[in-house]
Amino acid sequence: MRFDPTAHCEEPADLFQHADGSTTTRLQPEFKHLFEHSSSASFLAYIPVSFWQQVVDETNSYVRVHGIKLKTCFLLEEIMKFIGVLLYMSLVNKGEYSNYWGQQVEDAIFGGNTVALDNVMPLRRFKKLRQAFSFQCVEDNATNTDQAARTRLC
Repeated sequence: MRFDPTAHCEEPADLFQHADGSTTTRLQPEFKHLFEHSSSASFLAYIPVSFWQQVVDETNSYVRVHGIKLKTCFLLEEIMKFIGVLLYMSLVNKGEYSNYWGQQVEDAIFGGNTVALDNVMPLRRFKKLRQAFSFQCVEDNATNTDQAARTRLC
């Protein structure tokens, strides 16, 4: 299945009025677990896995086209961790991104135990993924002057 940003589908028949006549919002019990964990989990519940798999494929295509050296291709799990790391970095400001890995300076000073991202994703892998992350693989050529082409969906 390929994600198509221009595609559309029919709205649910009970979107505004249910069979019993009520108009309250309902969440089917089998999907409740998707929204209980966290706000970010709720956000990601609205984006289909097929979309993220397409991002994995486009990112790996970008790696091949641009000759980025990797031991193994990126996986869906790594893309999800990458998004999680970016969300964490937006909430916890430590300056440059390398400050999130390794021995944390504030731990030595204050004797704390802050989160380092070494156990989530190695810094070197994060840098490679940050370099290659693409919603669509765009080849570098003289006719492509759009600097944001890799992050556009259309």
